[in-house]
Amino acid sequence: MEELISIVSSADVQTGVADKLQAHKYPVQRHRAISVWIRNNQGEVLLQKRSKSKIIGADWWANTVCGNVWNDESYEACALRRLHEELGLQCTEANLQKGARFEYRAYCNETYGEHEVDQIFFIENVAVQPIPNPAEVSEIAWVDWEELRSRVLFLVSEQGYYSAEASLAASWNELAENMQPLEVTVGTYQLTLAPWTVMMITGDLVSFRE
Repeated sequence: MEELISIVSSADVQTGVADKLQAHKYPVQRHRAISVWIRNNQGEVLLQKRSKSKIIGADWWANTVCGNVWNDESYEACALRRLHEELGLQCTEANLQKGARFEYRAYCNETYGEHEVDQIFFIENVAVQPIPNPAEVSEIAWVDWEELRSRVLFLVSEQGYYSAEASLAASWNELAENMQPLEVTVGTYQLTLAPWTVMMITGDLVSFRE
């Protein structure tokens, strides 16, 4: 079955519709997406390791949930759908805290990349018992948010990395060379962290309530 997503301008105005798979092939069409971060009351965030079967970011670690917004679907509806499809979580719109919306590009492999207008959501202090869908998620981990943030910022300052803004001006070859997933150690976890997750952290776009 064809999966249709909205093609949009940088101002998030819809300009067309495309098949999801085709939209991710280079040169990649700009489309809508969501990113969700869940944090518990111990200050830990829930990360997921993407399934080996993913065409984009297979085996990469990322924030709690990511997803493409279907044509005629709202950002909120997409976030709730992906929380259920990926982690079996039955959340409601009342659980979602709306964060920043940002645009970025990322090289993923020789065939596919990302160019997204990405709406961020946060869920905090809600008791959740995720049940990963193995077709989507191979592993989950609760990691200390402050440790993750400080490690990412340190590594980026040492190694260099494109910001979301810089990713829009870079060529795909430059992105392939300079914006690979970031290898991060947090606690006992060795994480290969997806570029979009790194950009959210380094761009100070992850803003939990105190």
